[in-house]
Amino acid sequence: MCSALRAAGFEVHALCRRGAPPSPLADLVELRGVRWHACDLEDAARLDALLAEIKPRYAVIAIGRLQPWAQLFPSQHSAVERAARIPAEAALVAAAARGVERAVYVSGLFPAQLSAGAEPPALLRPLAAFLAPQGAAKAAVEARLQADFGADRGLIIRAGLVCGYQAQAPFPLWLPPGTRSDAGLARVRCVVSSAARAEDIGRACARFFNGTLPGGVIETTAL
Repeated sequence: MCSALRAAGFEVHALCRRGAPPSPLADLVELRGVRWHACDLEDAARLDALLAEIKPRYAVIAIGRLQPWAQLFPSQHSAVERAARIPAEAALVAAAARGVERAVYVSGLFPAQLSAGAEPPALLRPLAAFLAPQGAAKAAVEARLQADFGADRGLIIRAGLVCGYQAQAPFPLWLPPGTRSDAGLARVRCVVSSAARAEDIGRACARFFNGTLPGGVIETTAL
């Protein structure tokens, strides 16, 4: 994503708790001019100080923690939801407070469908049960972005699976054509879904920041 934004002409700053991504990504993105900053998004003072220093016009929130073992146990669901929600919400709140013009949130696989309380289609029920806490967290962050930035200045990109720079294999998730949730959500457009490439998401962010892609909600099948 950083490389795609750099290729589109943006100056890119990235936040990571360790200050830089793990090898071999470190060498790859460093060559493309991305400046990395050490920051825990739950450290409000550090986050605000960084934004005051960088003065970003645009923000991409692309974080989320999938905790498979914890998600198997309902007693752990609140902790799973908090881990996926709090840092992303903190980043959005800080960005809005610092006058960021436009923000993108890379969300999950139809999170509202998996968390709105409606009965999902039969083929999605096992996935819905497993991803319920993750879906609830991402739906909450989506609501936060919409509240802080609105439809014109905020973009939600729903990705079932994001592959990095080396991943090319398709994601073997099958959804029936025309699937619609009981909550009246938009039609699921994919039949056989391929994993979203991070580069494609980065290019979509660049188009949104340049004003050639409208805000709102899109799925990676539309990229």
